[in-house]
Amino acid sequence: MKYSVAAVTAFVAAALAKPQFLNSAFQVQEGKPFTLKYSGCDSGCTIVLQTGASSNLK
Repeated sequence: MKYSVAAVTAFVAAALAKPQFLNSAFQVQEGKPFTLKYSGCDSGCTIVLQTGASSNLK
């Protein structure tokens, strides 16, 4: 029982941990590198870039 409570607690903590972007100013220029800074994602995150209007992202 101890292990199942610990497993559920760990799962809930992971589910509630949301990455946060630390960049406060975005000066993105085409063809130049831009570094996204974030916290709360120590084990890695996947960032998907999309294009289009907010109602029709591709």
